[in-house]
Amino acid sequence: MAKKVISVIERRLQSGSALDVGSATVPLKDPTLVVRWENSEIGPDHVYRCVHVLGWEYAVPEDLDCTLEEAGASERDQRIVRGERGKEVLLKMKLTDYKKVQKLKDKENRKRTFDRHLVKSEMIGAVAGAHGEEAAEFVKKSSMTVTDSRERVALNE
Repeated sequence: MAKKVISVIERRLQSGSALDVGSATVPLKDPTLVVRWENSEIGPDHVYRCVHVLGWEYAVPEDLDCTLEEAGASERDQRIVRGERGKEVLLKMKLTDYKKVQKLKDKENRKRTFDRHLVKSEMIGAVAGAHGEEAAEFVKKSSMTVTDSRERVALNE
C-alpha cells in the first residue's frame, strides 16, 4: 500500500494553524504514541528527569515510520538523536498517558491561577523570600484582596 505524499504547504494548511512553526512531526508506526525532542544541554539531568520523573521513554528507530535521515536524526546507543553531537533525544509516551498528564497540568494551572487564597499565600511566600518575614507579615495583615476575572474579547476581523 503506497503512502499518500502531501506537500509541505498542504500539511501546514491541514495543521489548523498557519502560525505553527514548531519542528516537523516525526512519522510513527504506532499512532497511539506522542513524541517530543528534548535537549540534553538544558541541564545536566534534564533528560534523566524527563525519563525517570516525568515518565517519558526513549524512542527507538523501530518506532519511526520513515528512515532516520528523513526524520533529520541519527542513532546512538539505540536512541534517536539529532543536532550537534546528538544533544537532542527523541522521547515517546502513550497518547492516553500524555492526555491524562496534560489534563492534570491544566487543572493545577487553573487552580494556581484562579484560586485567590492560594494566589495570596504564594504571594506572601514570595514577599517573605524577597523582603523577609516582617514584610510578609505586613502584607498578610493588610486589607488587600486578591481577585481574578475573565474577560471575553471580540476578535477584530
